[in-house]
Amino acid sequence: DYKEIALPHGLRACWSIPVIASNGDVVASFALYWNEPKAPKADDHVMVERYANLVAVAVERHRKDHALKESELRFREIAETIGEVFWISSPKADEIYYVSPLYEKFWGQSCEELYRNPMIWVEAIHEDDRLQVDPAPQEFPNGSYDAQYRVVRPDGSTIWIQDRHFPVYD
Repeated sequence: DYKEIALPHGLRACWSIPVIASNGDVVASFALYWNEPKAPKADDHVMVERYANLVAVAVERHRKDHALKESELRFREIAETIGEVFWISSPKADEIYYVSPLYEKFWGQSCEELYRNPMIWVEAIHEDDRLQVDPAPQEFPNGSYDAQYRVVRPDGSTIWIQDRHFPVYD
């Protein structure tokens, strides 16, 4: 059916091979066109198969990247619409991977400040409450760590926080 398209462009031969994903699905077709009629030789078969394998890897990578982006968008939609401050940190709490925008409302500090200085949230805890707060608990009896404390915002106002940490394992 494509002969009428190929001929005006000087194409006289086409070798095609299915592009097969690692799960066995055909995800594309890889084709080479030639300007002279010819049949593929053994070396040509090897070359076309290699290209088809590279295309399969690229297609799978593209699909995985797309799925990851979609998953991240769903995560952000949930995390940024719940009515609580939500963040993900390293086990030692020395690096923040994500913080929801509501952090700014409660702590009165920007999320960027928290990313730059992951312990700034602890510095905002009322001095009378600091000893009872473990910023990076290593033990989680009953599956989580709970604390209540006051946060002193930059404007001097104080708010109470119910804090719950829990580990997420590999």
